[in-house]
Parts: sequence; C-alpha cells; structure tokens
Amino acid sequence: MLAAGNERERAEAHNKRGVALVELRRFDAALDAFCEALALDERCAPALVNLGSLLLEEGHPLDAIDYYEAALRADDKYAVAHRNLGIAFKRIGRRGEAVRHLRAAARLESRRSPGRA
Repeated sequence: MLAAGNERERAEAHNKRGVALVELRRFDAALDAFCEALALDERCAPALVNLGSLLLEEGHPLDAIDYYEAALRADDKYAVAHRNLGIAFKRIGRRGEAVRHLRAAARLESRRSPGRA
C-alpha cells in the first residue's frame, strides 16, 4: 500500500494531466484523469473543481455546484472553488450566494498575493 502523501502526489499528477487534456479539448480523457485523481484522494479539491467546471461547461450547473461544494468541504480556503461556485450560482440566478462566494474568492486571493493590485 502506498503512503498517503504518495497517493496525494499521484492524485495531483492525474489532476494536472486532466488539465492538460482539457487544453487539448480531449474532455472524455480529462474526465477520466480527474476521476483517477479522486480515486486516489477523494478530497483532492482541484480535481473536484475541475470536474465541476466540466459539468458547468456542459450546461449542468446544479451538478457543478455539488462538486464545488465538495471541494470547499475538502479545503474551505480554496479560492478557485469559491470563484467557480459563485459563477455557478450566478448562472442559476442565486445572486446572493454568488456574491458571497465571489467575495470570498477575492478575499482569499488577496491574502495569497498582497502586493497585487
């Protein structure tokens, strides 16, 4: 059995491969890569967000919201999850929740890079 850290690293590698496959517009292969990442680490927030983004782009915002919320359960300080959740909420007309998550994303991003304007 692999150590948890090693599985986490492998999950991150599968997620990065999925991102590259999205860039190549190979969406089915990207989906497989993200699922492989989650099979290794079910709390891999980037893979959860990326799956949500595939769903959002396919016109399934409610399913995307489920993945973004799962990413935030895994890492509540993951700005990308907040931003994408805000976008998904905006698409379904839930403006208050959209604004709340977009503001959370902006706040978290500003903490990461305080020198940026």
